[in-house]
Amino acid sequence: MNNSLSKKSCLFFGSDNCKHTNRCIDELRKYEMEMSIIFSNKRGEEIPKEVLTWRGDFIFSYRNYWLLPESVLKSAKIMALNFHPATPQFPGSGSYSWALYENSRSFGITVHLMDQKFDNGKILDVYTFPIEDGETVKTLIGKTSNFSVTTFHDFLKKLSNMTVNQMQKMISEPSRFNWARKARTIKDIDSMSKLNIHLTSEELSRRIRAFHFEKFPVFIEHKGFRFKYDGKI
Repeated sequence: MNNSLSKKSCLFFGSDNCKHTNRCIDELRKYEMEMSIIFSNKRGEEIPKEVLTWRGDFIFSYRNYWLLPESVLKSAKIMALNFHPATPQFPGSGSYSWALYENSRSFGITVHLMDQKFDNGKILDVYTFPIEDGETVKTLIGKTSNFSVTTFHDFLKKLSNMTVNQMQKMISEPSRFNWARKARTIKDIDSMSKLNIHLTSEELSRRIRAFHFEKFPVFIEHKGFRFKYDGKI
């Protein structure tokens, strides 16, 4: 294949036993890139030593729980990219929930340069799809996962048609996108999962739709007791 990615090296972060990660790896193989593949499966894992000593051309962070050290980011000679599963309106954790809570009409993937903060680096491109009426966290996650592979495919194709100088120009040019706010955290999600008896019925409905998960149900605490919502009315 005659393209500017051919024979380049990359460090790829994905999830183990994930069909979407595997599809992205298959995309990279089409470009005959020299790949170092790292699986990131949960928060709190120690960064593998091979990451700290890697040197190459690209970093592609597709599914990654680590905030990579600056030394690792600088080890990518051309660029270090993250594929954030949300539009720039929803940086950080719980983006699916916040999109539903705020009644967003669209969602998608943000392709951005990585820096020393989560979902903070310069945005290179944004890919979107509509959020349908009746969307749930489960359906939105499923759609986003499939869409993320399409985005990965499309952005790789875009890079393959650019020279390295054109890539560097894209990095240096002002972005037409901006992050809407500081990245949210797990603590922000937890605060929305805790309900209280003073919330209106409208607010309760919004929170249940956006923040209730079977494994992490919304709840009320009263007089030392915690009452978890079971999904039924």
